[in-house]
Amino acid sequence: MRPFLLSEADTVSGKKTDPKSGARRDRVFVSYDEEWDLERYIDHYLSSRKYEITPQARKGMRALIDDCPVSGVLRKSDLDYWLDAKVRDSRPKPT
Repeated sequence: MRPFLLSEADTVSGKKTDPKSGARRDRVFVSYDEEWDLERYIDHYLSSRKYEITPQARKGMRALIDDCPVSGVLRKSDLDYWLDAKVRDSRPKPT
């Protein structure tokens, strides 16, 4: 399966794309034939990890997702792994 590539008009309209492949980065593939918009994925991630769903939490998650080094389309398994590692690293260390 090839990644869905945007036309130049979509790129100009401000949709997130991967600079290397041109693949859309505003959708998350949760299975081979199902994709979610980024907002739905973020809310699902936060609630499944028992975090509050707040505007600040959503903004923080979006910033982490923007930094995700995965090339091409975003897959749920890749994002879950990346976010779990990053969120765990940002928690205060026990003394």
